Amino acid sequence: PYDSNYMWDGNTNYFGASVYGHFATALAWSNIFLAVNDLGMSTLMVRDAARNRASMPIVFGNTLIVEILFSLLFFGITVLLAAGFHYDNVTFILIMILTAAGLVYEFRKVMRGIFRVLFQLKDVVVLEVLMGIATFGGTWFILHNAIKQQEALFNLAWLRLILNALFVGGMFIYTLRVVRPHYDVKKIIPMIKESFPFSLYNF
Repeated sequence: PYDSNYMWDGNTNYFGASVYGHFATALAWSNIFLAVNDLGMSTLMVRDAARNRASMPIVFGNTLIVEILFSLLFFGITVLLAAGFHYDNVTFILIMILTAAGLVYEFRKVMRGIFRVLFQLKDVVVLEVLMGIATFGGTWFILHNAIKQQEALFNLAWLRLILNALFVGGMFIYTLRVVRPHYDVKKIIPMIKESFPFSLYNF
């Protein structure tokens, strides 16, 4: 069982199976809706923007609206479902943090889609390599400096959320250099109807 008073010795840099189970369980829950949180809109956006570059601002903006709304919805559903399983506080809090982190990270699909249309993926690659380096460095630092395992578990989860938010925020700011999102609410429902098959495929 988990012991919150467990102290790391100087050579311990990994979790035992029972402790890491908190993190693995939360990570599994956080992945439930990631494949469908934009209802396939990011795929539709690439198709439509590639066909007609002039439509890019509208499809970009509408895709962002849908992804924001459904990310909030799926976050709420995930938390409610997890609460129904009566997990301990450590696992439940990790589920909330990692679910938020995963949903934030999925916004990269929207920005990456824009650069796919513009054939500028090398810029995205640089950002993703930097993200990988930061994740590795942050994880190494946490596992070598945490006193309690509970502290390390939460720090790893917060690291993921913070880096994902910084990464997606950076990508969004960079994307604004080439296209500004606009919105046409009347087109959202027709776009969702068209994108739904993409969502089923992703799921």
